[in-house]
Amino acid sequence: QHGAALDNALRRMRLHPEVESVEPDVLMKRLAVPTDPDYLTRQWYLQPPLTGGAAAINAELAWDRTTGSANVTVAVLDTGVRLQHPELAGRLWPGYDFVSEVEFAGDADGRDADPSDPGDWVSATGNPAPVQQLVDAGLCVVEPSSWHGTFIAGEVGALTNNAQGIAAIGWVPKVLPVRVAGKCGAFLTDLLDGMRWAAGLAVAGAPANANPARVINLSFGGDGPCTPEYQSAINDITAAGSLLVVAAGNSSGALQRPADCQKVLAVGAVAQSGAKASYSSWGPTMGLMAPGGTGPLSTRIWGLDNSGTQGPAADTFGYKAGTSFSAPMAAGVAALMLSVNPALTPSQLVVRMRTGARAHAFNP
Repeated sequence: QHGAALDNALRRMRLHPEVESVEPDVLMKRLAVPTDPDYLTRQWYLQPPLTGGAAAINAELAWDRTTGSANVTVAVLDTGVRLQHPELAGRLWPGYDFVSEVEFAGDADGRDADPSDPGDWVSATGNPAPVQQLVDAGLCVVEPSSWHGTFIAGEVGALTNNAQGIAAIGWVPKVLPVRVAGKCGAFLTDLLDGMRWAAGLAVAGAPANANPARVINLSFGGDGPCTPEYQSAINDITAAGSLLVVAAGNSSGALQRPADCQKVLAVGAVAQSGAKASYSSWGPTMGLMAPGGTGPLSTRIWGLDNSGTQGPAADTFGYKAGTSFSAPMAAGVAALMLSVNPALTPSQLVVRMRTGARAHAFNP
């Protein structure tokens, strides 16, 4: 029986004096599990805690309710994105490049409509003069290209349930790539302009953003306390209805901007065990902790990458660790929440995520 017939039968049985309780013997559906092969073998952090570990976020419970909505956009403010990565095909809105200083941009020009990542490598010698000055002063780290933005974009919105590669937290929401960082990091003016543009606010010299983001992920910062300029930009994008999700930082110390600013969701990192990752910054204004990876490769975060140590080469996958990769997990969850209830405000999203979070083992 089903429908009205089932309801009538249950009502009659419950009225019987010798019946204590009645519950229909229904078929239970399997929780939504993506077909992406790396989900079960490498992405422990999305799985239920029984299989993934104490820190795993149990995304399957959310996916059973919704895999997202194409009406929700998550902006990734970062180094840009490898637009050609197969796992991002059809997942990206046209973005923008806000890196204004040509010597740091790595793409031989300033701001334009191309948010692709040309690589952010820094050599010991032979860099453009302004970059070399920072390297010589110990203010810029010599390192290969990070493909940082591509990795984060994949966490938020890689092609999912396609029997290839990784699963993203959101299977349907779109990603808006906003390039704000090049060699040595991001200039504050570029970062704040990119933040405003991502939320749909006007920025001088840039075209209007046709796809404003309800959630903005920013995994840069940590150079001092929140400033009025930073807080003003955050106030504006929050008033526009966008939630700014930021990485707590990897200094194992107190939160710094933007994580210590008001109206942001600051996300720290926990190890697979659920304890705080040793590198994660922390403090009283921390919003949430999410998996960030630590220790052996198998306990880190697996995602989209590129094999190029300088300019781009083959699109690949790889492991990374840090609060940079904890923040997009919260951003992805916020996008799923907005897919169910688009009326949620930034503050309501934060309150509901904090209320629903599990307690973790505290280990500063």
